[in-house]
Amino acid sequence: MTRPERRRPDVGTPVRRGPLQYGIAQQEWLYYRKHGRARHPRQCLWLDLPAGLSSEEVGGAVALMVERHEVLRTTFPADHKGDPVQTVWPPVPVPLRRFDLSGARPRAAELDAFCDAPFDVFAETPLRAAVILRDAGRRQLLLVIAHIAIDYRGQEVLCEELTEALSAAASGRPVVLPPVVCQPVDHALAEAGADDGSCLDHWRSVMSAAPAGIFPTAVIPEQVRYTRVGLASPALGEALPLLHREHRLPLEPVLLTALAICLATICRQPVIPLSYTWPAREPERTRRLVASVMRDIILNIDLSDAPSFVQAVHRTDEAMRLCALHSQYDVYGLLQADSLINRRRGAWRRSAVFVNLGPGPDSGWPRTPPEPHAADPRDLLPGSSVTAETGAEEHYDDFNLYMSLAFGEGGRPEIFLAANQAILTESEAVSLARGIEAMLVELALADDLSMAEAQRVSGLTPRLVGEDWISLDGSWFHHGLTEEILRRHEGVASANARVEPDGTTVAYVVTRPGGPSPAELREFLLAHLDFRHALVVPERVVVSEAAGAEGRTAAEYGESTVERAVRALVREANELADVDMSLSYVEAGGLLRRVPVVLARLRQQGVEGFVAGDFLRPCSLRTLPLLRASRRALARE
Repeated sequence: MTRPERRRPDVGTPVRRGPLQYGIAQQEWLYYRKHGRARHPRQCLWLDLPAGLSSEEVGGAVALMVERHEVLRTTFPADHKGDPVQTVWPPVPVPLRRFDLSGARPRAAELDAFCDAPFDVFAETPLRAAVILRDAGRRQLLLVIAHIAIDYRGQEVLCEELTEALSAAASGRPVVLPPVVCQPVDHALAEAGADDGSCLDHWRSVMSAAPAGIFPTAVIPEQVRYTRVGLASPALGEALPLLHREHRLPLEPVLLTALAICLATICRQPVIPLSYTWPAREPERTRRLVASVMRDIILNIDLSDAPSFVQAVHRTDEAMRLCALHSQYDVYGLLQADSLINRRRGAWRRSAVFVNLGPGPDSGWPRTPPEPHAADPRDLLPGSSVTAETGAEEHYDDFNLYMSLAFGEGGRPEIFLAANQAILTESEAVSLARGIEAMLVELALADDLSMAEAQRVSGLTPRLVGEDWISLDGSWFHHGLTEEILRRHEGVASANARVEPDGTTVAYVVTRPGGPSPAELREFLLAHLDFRHALVVPERVVVSEAAGAEGRTAAEYGESTVERAVRALVREANELADVDMSLSYVEAGGLLRRVPVVLARLRQQGVEGFVAGDFLRPCSLRTLPLLRASRRALARE
């Protein structure tokens, strides 16, 4: 099968270079550095071509877009320090592949390969183009773009401009387009220059208040499977316009609130943290910027005082307005702050519920119900169609639940959920989608719903949890997991974790001769905090030595070869004067974007077994080699 032609800028010199803007592009770049591939799927833009256009005219329209928007001719390498750089190249023609899908037996496999082929964004420009021939002479233009280069709003702008360029070519008139007022490098420089740290301070407070984990699942396995649920709802097609007309409620906080109430019902926790995809287009210069600037923002939806549904919607809406005032933050800085918060509270923020409602859902959802109208939308609930399938996650597996909304044929709303099977069973995922639907349909016919009414209408039931579970600060933790991980330490003979009558969490540990101190055991537990474990580090660790224990010799306190390598390479990669190994990587001054450099240099020195995520673990650098040894021991088992 033919691979798409790589567009490497082998000729000419760069037009200019600059830093990477904040947002999803930062996440994508780091993922490419760590894994050599994209985290998010490539973006495909389809346009019907006017009849009569020649290949040269189509290519000319694409070339005009490449000339206007620098990101389409940009590569994203690392500089000599390992930091991300945007390198803009002169415009060059974009090859137009041709795929014939007409006739009784279209050859779609080659087109699939063209769309799915990865981009080498460090050395390859992020755009591929093709013309697709369909039946009856219909043709389409396809652009495949790496997500590091474009988001939803960027796609809308590009689609508008391409449509105008193609239409102008077809009618023989000049192209009329607005001037490009900002390019990604310009935006990145302006954003960094205006960053006074206040936005990140806001998100530190939001993350500190977010529950660590709302799902009572002890361990998420490495090989996860997801249930994908699709719910096409004629009833919501009637209900959503009613909500807009009667309640004047914006769609986004309505859906987020419905999801939060459903999850609070199932998980029996009062505060539901949601990661919501935010366009981050508040600065005027970004309104028509073709780039990838969207990012995830955190919403803590607090239902602890049992507000009515409409009250909860207004709270959520106000939280989203506050987000708009603090959306220009450095994603790397946010992830580093998250690591420090996890270290301070001794628990990993692992709820991982993501919601993506696409570009401007409030402008796209129907204001009037589809025809024919139903007298009561509840009568349409039996007509909803639900699909559910289970399989591996194609793009990334670090979320527990993902929700999106689209509008299908005739403006019919379609809810999509992808649920980690370790978190929600297939029946729970289907019930969750139906619960959201039923709640919104009922709300459309009422002035409001009390919390009890909303939960009743959802049809959902609280999940039962066993005696091994404890609820602390709105999060579920499994104290048996604390004991299990403590026993992995070679110096531990036995461990017992419990909650004392005053609410303090304590681990009572018996160590072998010369075993670890309480501080060392706390660091060992911190090293095992991650997305997959419902683990809490006890506030106190009480150690007693087994009979016959003797004091440790001075040699046991010496720095190992691996520790020395970690110290030296963290210092070199981050240009630090020295590194305190009792601190975490971030506490010691390590930068997230430099982690791939540290890993590469460790491998060059023959030190294997570390992964990028280890350096965001909220444990001391001195403890990381113990985690590496524990990982190898588990592999042998």
